[in-house]
Amino acid sequence: MTVIISVLFQLIFSRYYSGSSACDKTSLFALRNLINWRDVITDAQQKPAPCKRFVDLILDADIVAAALVFFGMVDVKDTPTKHGFSSEMANNIRAVRARYFSKVLKEFILTFIVDGTLYERHFANIQSLVEWEAVQRNQPVLANGRFPCRFPGCNSSFKHDGVHRMRHELSHNPPPRIPAEPSLESTLPDPSDQNSDPKDDVFDCHCGFMNMALLLRNFRDAIKEGDGNRIINCIKMFLLHFKQDGSGSTKYALEALYHLFQVLALLSPREAERLKWNRTVNNQGGYGNNVAMDVALEHDNHALKEIIRGLGANITEDSVRRVCRAFFILIKLLFVLDTEMNVNKVSGKHTKKSVKEDLIKVVKTLSDQHVFEKQSTREPMYCFPDCPRDYLQLLNTKELFGWINDHKNNISLEKRPR
Repeated sequence: MTVIISVLFQLIFSRYYSGSSACDKTSLFALRNLINWRDVITDAQQKPAPCKRFVDLILDADIVAAALVFFGMVDVKDTPTKHGFSSEMANNIRAVRARYFSKVLKEFILTFIVDGTLYERHFANIQSLVEWEAVQRNQPVLANGRFPCRFPGCNSSFKHDGVHRMRHELSHNPPPRIPAEPSLESTLPDPSDQNSDPKDDVFDCHCGFMNMALLLRNFRDAIKEGDGNRIINCIKMFLLHFKQDGSGSTKYALEALYHLFQVLALLSPREAERLKWNRTVNNQGGYGNNVAMDVALEHDNHALKEIIRGLGANITEDSVRRVCRAFFILIKLLFVLDTEMNVNKVSGKHTKKSVKEDLIKVVKTLSDQHVFEKQSTREPMYCFPDCPRDYLQLLNTKELFGWINDHKNNISLEKRPR
């Protein structure tokens, strides 16, 4: 799962970070120059730690700046003039307050993070394709496996349900009624629509960045909590982004797809549950202390190398094999000895420099530039012209549906995915 996180960070940087965007005052590169974080570079996989901290900082700043606009506040110390808690609401019972909080939070998400109409269109297209597939699958077939002509009284039959069958049926007068392939609704905004919202690259760029960064933060939090269901839901969304990215993320899209195949269909219920919930491990106890299994394995490899290094000149194949077999016993023995002798274990957790001042700078810049106030007269961004509000606008639902069906057939035919 560490690889997925690294790839998602790189995908965010490839979409929203460019070294040529210094002239755009609110671009990620301009904000990086503002706070002078020079260790943040375009290749996020080369320097992952500073790039991850930078994405977290800009995400927090975007959330604060958007909240100031949403609640009608000048700064964080101001009193909300919109969507606030009235004295009457504050005195209500807890259930009413929680319901109001959920309502306000949902409105905030639909305003600045998620384009609800986009997903409604995708769901409608998928439903249309599912119904069309069911009609095609339930067509009458003759005993010899051939497809009959749908014109009453015609005895012709065809090996495939293809163009030849369709041309023959259209030659009849009148031709039989043939179910037409559904026309899918476009997920791209229509520029000719007079009622559509004005295009604002700055607003759309930061909303799209928040969408992807929050999705990635949700995935990282699901790993910390060991929440298998949430991990699977995040992988479903990653699949869509990898597929939309095209050839640059094909192998990651296939890995996500076949992972879902295993959880939802291929494995037995017992093995599927194991795959879903045994992806993280908690070696410390307590809530929110889970780590991914691949990260825990790297920690074990580091400890094993330390023990092997202690053998000095006595390193042989047999001695290394003996150490590997007794590894977990040795780790437990060392822990017990340290506990009984009151040896304080040095924490391996990295110290973090306070980013409060940098956060304040970024929030002030975003507020001064009115990033989260949609403006039709604002100039387009130099490096990100026509930036989509959500990159899933560019996802072809029909192509995605066919791609998934092709790989389902590959599994039934025992073919390799690539």
